[in-house]
Amino acid sequence: MFDSSSATKLMFLIASLTVVLLSCVTHPDRSNLDGNNTLPFSNQITPATITPITSSPRISTPINLTELPSTTVPVATIPATLNQSTLVNPTPLQQGSSSRSAISITERINKESKQTRGGTLRAATHTWFEGLDPHREPSTSFVAWGPGIAYSRLMRFRSGSDVELPSMEVECELCLDWNIEDSTTLTFTLRDDVKWQNQSGIGDNYVNAQDIVSSFQKQMTEGSPNSHILHMLDKVEAPSDTELKITLMVPDADVFAALADGRSKVSPKITAHSSNQQMPTSVTGSTPWILETLKAQTMVRMVRSEQSEIVPFLDAIEFHLIEEPETRLSAFLVGLIDIYRIEYFEDKTNSPDPKLNYIEPGSGIEIAFSTDSPPFNDPKVRAAAMYALDPKEIIDKVWEGMAFFSLGFPTANKDWAIHENVWSNYFSSNDKSLAILKDSSIQSPVPFTITSSDYGIQHMESVQMFADQLSKGGFDPSINLLSRREYVADAWKAGSYQMLIGPSFPQSSPNGYLLPVLHSRGAWNTTKHSDDKLDRLIFKQASEYDIDSRAALIQDINIVLLKNGYRFMPITKIQPWTWSDNLQDFHPNFAGNEYSFWEKVWISR
Repeated sequence: MFDSSSATKLMFLIASLTVVLLSCVTHPDRSNLDGNNTLPFSNQITPATITPITSSPRISTPINLTELPSTTVPVATIPATLNQSTLVNPTPLQQGSSSRSAISITERINKESKQTRGGTLRAATHTWFEGLDPHREPSTSFVAWGPGIAYSRLMRFRSGSDVELPSMEVECELCLDWNIEDSTTLTFTLRDDVKWQNQSGIGDNYVNAQDIVSSFQKQMTEGSPNSHILHMLDKVEAPSDTELKITLMVPDADVFAALADGRSKVSPKITAHSSNQQMPTSVTGSTPWILETLKAQTMVRMVRSEQSEIVPFLDAIEFHLIEEPETRLSAFLVGLIDIYRIEYFEDKTNSPDPKLNYIEPGSGIEIAFSTDSPPFNDPKVRAAAMYALDPKEIIDKVWEGMAFFSLGFPTANKDWAIHENVWSNYFSSNDKSLAILKDSSIQSPVPFTITSSDYGIQHMESVQMFADQLSKGGFDPSINLLSRREYVADAWKAGSYQMLIGPSFPQSSPNGYLLPVLHSRGAWNTTKHSDDKLDRLIFKQASEYDIDSRAALIQDINIVLLKNGYRFMPITKIQPWTWSDNLQDFHPNFAGNEYSFWEKVWISR
């Protein structure tokens, strides 16, 4: 598909057009709640960190897209508007049930005759990683778009043409099946046919239960960036080489999502990685992908392993660091990059049409009210403010339909999504807003401050439009724009705001948001609300393994949040992607840093 000159052109393009963005990372505060108020579910859970980015003015020469070769881009196959019925698939987690085996993937591949072997896929990534320790490196550019795809996991998220996206539906990878023995005990039967890669120096050894135990213990080490993912695990035991027993500290229905998370990788027991060591030049995994080339801050090349039971069609995958969105677009348009994440700001006349509009649960813009100080300590004022807001207008006008309304936490089932015919009852009525203020003898317009920061054009336009809407509903808002660093430290973490409008913290599991953010005693309850009914519902759903029962509890939580006006996400992003015409069977599922879909991609000739 590409010759050596193409790779040279790509490297030149990246080197000549990329402007380095300076970033300041605020690491999550993993401190526990004090004393008897500590939540058993959230003692290690804090929201994922917003990465504030401070950038200097762009000084690079603009790319003249009119001089680039014309590129034919296929028409989008998925409508731009959100279909609520396709949000998620249910997760097969009924009491005593078992999963489908990963071997079925091999069977599906062997039955197909249309696929062809060979070729190198080139993907663009916009960030880089700090090290190769699979248990300490959290970056997506390592975990799912880099060397980390060499590592297997106990479980994984399903992907494929038959999976509605986004999906948190899980299946076995290193296991054959699992059982829920009781509310805190899970048992797994493991595969005995998965080999460690030969180049690792450990011969033909097979992955066994001790490797999984050792890997989970390494990941759970205090201070590890990935330790919070497995926070619910108490003990991990290996009764035999093909048996695994996991004991939870408390019942936690998110445990399967944690085990399938792309960061919960399995390495050989004899491998000891340390963040203090010099970056290794190779990895020791058990997937069909082997690390062949690593050029720091430039490129990672993963090649196909012929010894694996599942042999990918591709010869290799290359992940190229391209920081500038304009450069990524140009690389795609000239055919040097095969897979591309479309940016919102791009010139619509030059941007390719999306082939996939991927819903990103828990990623977008949230609104939060401080409930312990005027004016929003009064629930009537919060209700009036919500009626003054019109999220649909902003979704349509600012986001051009590439967003939807949610309540901030990832969904694992389509029945968890709150539908417009429900949430719309609490918004978009200036008459009701003005009437509430008048009937409550609250003098209008009500003055208050919106605290926010500059997170891009669409974010700023949304903040201004929300302010304009509030002005029409009996309020007198002013906007206080903080730096991104100040926003994270003073507003989101410290709770210094009256009304907050800013990016939400993406979470890989529902409990990772519900417990620390929405529970009254959660470490990140910066709205300072106290609600016993909400707390009981959150705890109850957290330990509910039956997917239908949990869905009902989630809906109850949705209603409580809307009725009381604590915090919600009027804007949840839908991320468009596209890829080249000759790329076939690319059906990604990005839930929890998933990456198994790379095994099924092939190139048509």
